[in-house]
Amino acid sequence: GTRKKDKLALAAVEKIVKNANADFVAVTGDMVYPMPLLNQGTLNNLKSTKMFASVMEKLGVDWTVVFGNHDSEVWARLDKEQLGDFYSAQPHCHFQKGDPDIF
Repeated sequence: GTRKKDKLALAAVEKIVKNANADFVAVTGDMVYPMPLLNQGTLNNLKSTKMFASVMEKLGVDWTVVFGNHDSEVWARLDKEQLGDFYSAQPHCHFQKGDPDIF
C-alpha cells in the first residue's frame, strides 16, 4: 500500500544522497501528499513530514525544501506556515519562510 511505497521512496532518497556524496540537498516540492481518497494515505501531513525529515537529518547533510502544491492540501492537518516552522527547527535544514502568498 501507500506506506510501503513511502518507505521505498525514502530509502531511494537516502541511497541517492549517500551515493552522490552530496554537500547540500534541495527537495523541490511534494515531500508529502495528504490524501483522504479511497482510504489511501492520511490527512496527518506532520507524520509523513517527520518521517521525511528524520531521513534527511540521519544523513547529516545540509538540506532544504521548496513546497509543492500537495504538501499542505486544504484538508491536511498542518498548513504551509506550520510545516515551515517544523522544517526551520530541524538542525540541518536551511528552510526559511518567505511570502505566504507565493506558492
